[in-house]
Amino acid sequence: MSWSGVWVTLACACGPDVLGLLLALAVPAHAGWQAESSPSDTLQRIALDAEQEVVGTKGVVSLPQLVVECDRKRLAVYVRTPGLRPEVQTDYYDDFLALTRQQLDSEPAANQFMRKDVQVETLHYRNARKQLKLLRTHDVLLFAFQPFGAEPVETRFELDGLETSLTTLHPRCQR
Repeated sequence: MSWSGVWVTLACACGPDVLGLLLALAVPAHAGWQAESSPSDTLQRIALDAEQEVVGTKGVVSLPQLVVECDRKRLAVYVRTPGLRPEVQTDYYDDFLALTRQQLDSEPAANQFMRKDVQVETLHYRNARKQLKLLRTHDVLLFAFQPFGAEPVETRFELDGLETSLTTLHPRCQR
């Protein structure tokens, strides 16, 4: 029996809620990407740790994560900055925006505003589909942002394995 046959058997025996949890545990990591899924499968996420930590205010050390998320078939691409709240540059129609800089492979670096989530330390790309398309065609992302009350910091993401890891998300979020 193939592995797919085993999972089909488990799906029939366990039901959809347990299957979602089993899939979250069964998804292999691809070149550093970690996959998560809610038991009901309405939230699926792949995340990649940065190659190096960054240091913010008062010596707080953080390891940023690049995240591609599919929540109820809606795509989001963002960078988590655990423990470091990004400096807000502007409040644009009730969106808190932070200035960031990214460089893909050896292309010129580009500044862009990203939406800062007020509840958690995340910076969301404003056009997730466009950003995902860019990430799929590159190998390295250099990402810089300014933590609140600190000097700007930069980290690096090796994007190997992204294409394979995307297969764990709902098909609508893979495009």
